Amino acid sequence: MIRRIASFTLLSLSAIAPAHAQSLFTGRVLTDSGVALVGAEVFLDGPQNIQRTNDAGEFRFINVPAGDHIVGLRITGFVPRIDTIEVAEAGEVRRDYKLARVATTLPEVPV
Repeated sequence: MIRRIASFTLLSLSAIAPAHAQSLFTGRVLTDSGVALVGAEVFLDGPQNIQRTNDAGEFRFINVPAGDHIVGLRITGFVPRIDTIEVAEAGEVRRDYKLARVATTLPEVPV
């Protein structure tokens, strides 16, 4: 009987104990004029953790551990960017990034 009460008490306590909340990192990747960049790659702490932006230029990382993280952004035709973020336990970090176009100059062609 005591074993049943102890088991019931443990189950009851685990049901009301708060689970570890998830931390989020969300945002958008835009051109320097504010147009959404579709398919931009957003890296969180290296290329093993990557998201691509959707049609609105949005990305979302879930279950981000608390602490400091390095963010990398790239898409063809734009200057890549690196940033750092600090994520709190059970917090959400939101960043909007603007990327500049790569300035390309074609060489002169003698005629």
